[in-house]
Amino acid sequence: MSNEKIDNCEVSAHSPLGGYGMADNTGNGILSGSISIPSRGLEEEMREKKGFFERLVEKKKAAIKSACRNEGLSANRNGKRCIMKLIIASNNKGKIREYKDIFEPFGFLVRSQGEENINLEVEETGTTFEQNAALKARAIYDRSHCCVISDDSGLEVEALGGEPGLFSARYKGLQTEHERRMAVLKGLEGKDNRKARFVTCICFIDETGKEHLFTGIWKGVISAKEEGTNGFGYDPIFISEDGNGKTTASMPLSFKETYSHRAKAVKALITYLQSR
Repeated sequence: MSNEKIDNCEVSAHSPLGGYGMADNTGNGILSGSISIPSRGLEEEMREKKGFFERLVEKKKAAIKSACRNEGLSANRNGKRCIMKLIIASNNKGKIREYKDIFEPFGFLVRSQGEENINLEVEETGTTFEQNAALKARAIYDRSHCCVISDDSGLEVEALGGEPGLFSARYKGLQTEHERRMAVLKGLEGKDNRKARFVTCICFIDETGKEHLFTGIWKGVISAKEEGTNGFGYDPIFISEDGNGKTTASMPLSFKETYSHRAKAVKALITYLQSR
């Protein structure tokens, strides 16, 4: 008789009749089983065994993932137990998708606050991006006691005294992104200094409830007019220091994903996670 291990399961093949057993070595007791297959040609017998093994292993992975979710843990694509669930303090689909791509390779099960049935609007009463990011993250953590990520970001224009700053998403009470961009351009009329920067602060609360802050800054200048259709927010009027004179909205989306303020903050967070 010979034994073989497949994804934490021990498989024993024995007897001319091709019977075999499968035992769970994870300690979960989630899956075990055995079957006998009538004797056939060796190749056909091996194909049938392989197919059965694959189906059984997939069932085991699904069972582990289900158990992990119930325990607030996650499981990777191979069905192995990993780190705790990670809740993003947002329901923005694009942001959730971006964070899933970044953090699922680290073993996190990434979920939006809506997916966790946390219907919460946190009042941003902080006086810095760091304070606002922490306020949102702490509010979600207090409800879930899971790992949480929240971020706060904005555009700071030097000649406007740092405006729009914390109020970038609601600058001067204007309703549309275009109106807010035009307000910035109007405020810079007649001014030579067009220096600006985007700032993002990410607050990560780990499984013990400890806060970790990561900040990214992207320097540049404000353009004379709107240009480009990629991106959102102030991208059509922001020319980054590495943008070759073009607005962020005129560049491919991959450019922003690589060089932006959020990308820099995320890289700092990833460096921390890799060191844990």
